[in-house]
Amino acid sequence: MSTNSDAMPGITLHLSAADLEQLFDRKLNEALQPIYSKLDAIEEKLDAIEEKLEKLTARVGVVEGLTAKIPNMEDDLRSQD
Repeated sequence: MSTNSDAMPGITLHLSAADLEQLFDRKLNEALQPIYSKLDAIEEKLDAIEEKLEKLTARVGVVEGLTAKIPNMEDDLRSQD
């Protein structure tokens, strides 16, 4: 493919710096939108995992509290001997 300017007429755009920045920002946001969507989905999944972990941690605390109330069977068996 030739890049000779005679073979490929170009288009000249006259834009202010602000207009050019706005054009780049819009195109960049369009290109990044699928990535943003995937990151949002990942964040939702991480939030759900964090919520489940908090519930499990609370349950472990309850179980540990209950196990502390169970008498030590080894001590009980020795006292019967």
